[in-house]
Amino acid sequence: MQVPYTLRRNLLPTWLKALTMTGILVFSLTACKKKLPDGVLDQGKLQEVLYDYHMAQALAQTHHDSLAYYEWYYTEMVWQKHHLTEQEFQTTMAYYARNAELLAKVYAKLDEQLAEATAGGVHETNIYERMTTAAGDTLNFWPGKSFYVLSPETGGRMEFQIAADTIAHSGDQIMWEFEPRWIYREGAKEAVAVLALHYEGDSVLTQYVNIYGSGRQSIRMTAGELPLRSISGFIYQQGKRDGGSVKLLLIQSPVLVRFRNKAHPITSPTEGDSTIHEAGNAPTNLRTPEQRIRDSLLRLDTLQRKRRVM
Repeated sequence: MQVPYTLRRNLLPTWLKALTMTGILVFSLTACKKKLPDGVLDQGKLQEVLYDYHMAQALAQTHHDSLAYYEWYYTEMVWQKHHLTEQEFQTTMAYYARNAELLAKVYAKLDEQLAEATAGGVHETNIYERMTTAAGDTLNFWPGKSFYVLSPETGGRMEFQIAADTIAHSGDQIMWEFEPRWIYREGAKEAVAVLALHYEGDSVLTQYVNIYGSGRQSIRMTAGELPLRSISGFIYQQGKRDGGSVKLLLIQSPVLVRFRNKAHPITSPTEGDSTIHEAGNAPTNLRTPEQRIRDSLLRLDTLQRKRRVM
């Protein structure tokens, strides 16, 4: 049966409109997908490579080798397995270092894969990450992101500062915890993390940890008797630029947790590796070289903050 012309005329725009909208939708989805530069692996392939890369690093750590021969040997096996050159890997990681949100997505999937392979279970986020309300005595009040990429090209540094006058009180414990993960081909892997409690009167209590390997790290401090004004911290990756070699330190799942101490026992500010001093006037003859480096970094951090405010 022949469709009347008037009916065909009414149907035709609807058909064209549907086709046009479909075309626009397909084009929009394609355009939203960011095109990768030549020589850069996509996220799926990068996850496969990084899985074997971290397995190779873990295997190399089972050998006590001052020349890092086994690290080189197992890593070369990864390149061969994936038909990849080290330069291609370096190019890929340099790109993802500049696009940290993409690398974070890769590691979110990679962590689940690694957890299933190494522990036979499903990957779980840090338990403290869910404690973001003050309903109990334990509170995670981390103010920053959940994933950081530190490299010499980007300054090799992450930092935070948060007002703490209503969060922590005398006797409460403060714990800064995070998971470092190195992607580092040559040279010494070294970083320092510093946690500082700032009290009224410009007194500062600091604690630090040196980071040489991967695995969960934490710094714990106890709030002293003086009114606590703020809490700050930073991680500084001490690698130097050396041409095309990528030197990345990934910081994952940081938490800043307060443990309420109902009994309020006070720890002396001079115990352990901590030092308390008036900013800029700390005695130098009683501190180790590492403590002097840490305190100089802290003073530099304080000076930079003051300059930004001015």
